[in-house]
Amino acid sequence: MGNLVGSRQLRRIDCLDHSESGGTFSDVPASLWAQYLIGHLDGGADLVALLATCSACSTAAPALIHACGESLHAFTVSSMRQLAGLCAIPWESEVDFTSEAALLEKGGLQTLRGSRMQHPIYVGTERDKITTASNPPAKGDVFLVSMKMRRGLHSVSLSGWRNTHHGVLALSLDGELLTGSEGLDWYGVSTELHTCPPLLVWVERSGAHVWRFETVDTRGLGYWMCLERFQVTA
Repeated sequence: MGNLVGSRQLRRIDCLDHSESGGTFSDVPASLWAQYLIGHLDGGADLVALLATCSACSTAAPALIHACGESLHAFTVSSMRQLAGLCAIPWESEVDFTSEAALLEKGGLQTLRGSRMQHPIYVGTERDKITTASNPPAKGDVFLVSMKMRRGLHSVSLSGWRNTHHGVLALSLDGELLTGSEGLDWYGVSTELHTCPPLLVWVERSGAHVWRFETVDTRGLGYWMCLERFQVTA
C-alpha cells in the first residue's frame, strides 16, 4: 500500500479535529486506532505521515505506537524507530540453494549436525542440476536457516530434486514440527524437480525465527537432500 499522505483516509482522520460533535483523536482509545491502522497503514513511514498530518494525533503518539506494535507484531515497542524496524521486515523471504553466492550473502544457513554444506553439488551427476547440500550425507544431518518474519499467516513453498538416493526431510519452525511424522519424502525413480504442496504457518511474533531442516529417514538408497528453493510469503 502506498503512502497515505493526502489520501481520503488520512483527510478523514484529520477531520476528527473539526467534527461537529467536538470529539478529538485523543477521545478514541489507542487500541481501537491500532486495529483501524492495521488495514490502512503500511509500516512505520505511514504512521509518521499520519502523526505529521493529524495535529491531534501527536498527543497520542506514544500510546498509538505501543498499540500498533502489540497489534501488528505482538511486540512491545517504545519508539517510532523500533516500530519502523519491525515494519521493515520483508513480506517475502527466500533461500536459493542453487546459488552459493546467494547463501553466503544471506548468511543465514548454519550446519548444526553432519558434514559441511558443499556447493556445487550436481544432482544425479547431471551438470545442469545444481544445489548446495551436506556431503557426504547421512541420517540425522541438520542445518538451520535464520529468517526475519512478520507476525501473521505465511505460505511456505519448498522445491528440490527427487532421486533414488534421496532421503526424508523433517521441517520445523522454532522447535515446532510442521511436516508430521511422515516427513517430506524426496525419493524418486529418476532425477526430477519436485515442489511440495505449500504449508500454511502462523507466526505469532515479528522478528527473528529459525527453520530446522533434518534428514530423518530414507525410503531409497541414500540420504541426499538436494533442495532448489525455499520461499516464505506472508
